Amino acid sequence: MLNTVKMKLGRLWTQFWSLAKSVGIRFKIMGIVLVLTLILGLGITFQIQSSLTKTLASELEQYSISTTRNLAARSTDLILTSNSFDLYQLLKNTVDNNGDVRYAFIMGPDGNVLSHVFDDGFPVGLATANVVEPDAAFRLEILYTNEGIIRDIAVPIRGGNAGIARVGLSELRIQETVAATTRRLLIFTGLVALVGIIAAYLLTSVLTRPIVHLVEATRAIARGDLRRQAPVWAPDEIGR
Repeated sequence: MLNTVKMKLGRLWTQFWSLAKSVGIRFKIMGIVLVLTLILGLGITFQIQSSLTKTLASELEQYSISTTRNLAARSTDLILTSNSFDLYQLLKNTVDNNGDVRYAFIMGPDGNVLSHVFDDGFPVGLATANVVEPDAAFRLEILYTNEGIIRDIAVPIRGGNAGIARVGLSELRIQETVAATTRRLLIFTGLVALVGIIAAYLLTSVLTRPIVHLVEATRAIARGDLRRQAPVWAPDEIGR
């Protein structure tokens, strides 16, 4: 198996090298510039994409924890006084005032849902999708839903004696930001590659012109025209 792979790679390399030797120097230089530009541009794009995703995910996680803790603190008195209306308004304001928040709800100490903001009824299985220990500060659970990835945060209220606050934040904004940044980097890479190809074309035109004239003079001399000379474009290696 290994020998077969080596043979195939060897044939591919031979074919590639034969093709590379058959094209002119202009296309060789332009190809090298294009390949190096694409490797550099795509490498930088990948690194920035990975770093940006990690940074935004970390910021979203910290923001989700802070939002849920704030909800838990503000809902304590409302739960203890059984103020269902204000508790619902608090949950609704949490969702409406935070673009990344997809849902928020409060569970009682017995695990029953006290209040939520779902218009079509509380989703089946969501209450048990993230179970936090009473002595824990919070618990983060990644949920895969039909709306994409949701970061579900659970924070005990008064050590779980008053209930649990749950908030779900979508990663859609992260994905859109990363996708937009990636598109801009790819467009920039394409523009740089285009400029590089144009520059390589102009450079190779300058380099190959005296060689072309030298070849023409050589052919003329071979035909017996000894008066033919190749013009000297510059006092460089080719000119000498």
